[in-house]
Amino acid sequence: MKSIFFRILPVAMLVFMLDYCSSDNLESQDRAEPTIEVINYTYNSSELETMELINSYRISIGMNVLEKNNYISYKSEEHNNYMITHNVVNHDDFVARAQNIINVLGAKKVSENIAYNYNSPKAVFDAWM
Repeated sequence: MKSIFFRILPVAMLVFMLDYCSSDNLESQDRAEPTIEVINYTYNSSELETMELINSYRISIGMNVLEKNNYISYKSEEHNNYMITHNVVNHDDFVARAQNIINVLGAKKVSENIAYNYNSPKAVFDAWM
């Protein structure tokens, strides 16, 4: 069950470049920060379905679709693993993750959505809406 709702996070974090949602100054957790873009990332069906739901909604309100970004997905999965290891759901170290994405990808703004305890991508999407 944990893997279903935590694996939705990487696609959710595709909205990373849309908006900066937090100004908290969170401490770094001393994880090594890659400085090059990740080329390979394997998306599972939940991630792809979540992205499709998000993009269908964006199209319906006249916005452009979001595209997969392997580096953002990698950073999302890294945070997923942190949350699973520590048995928490949070935005810990968001500022450092955001700054890393800004540095590596040149993003202007960064935001993050997470979901916990949902059984499907549709349930997560509906809760976010």
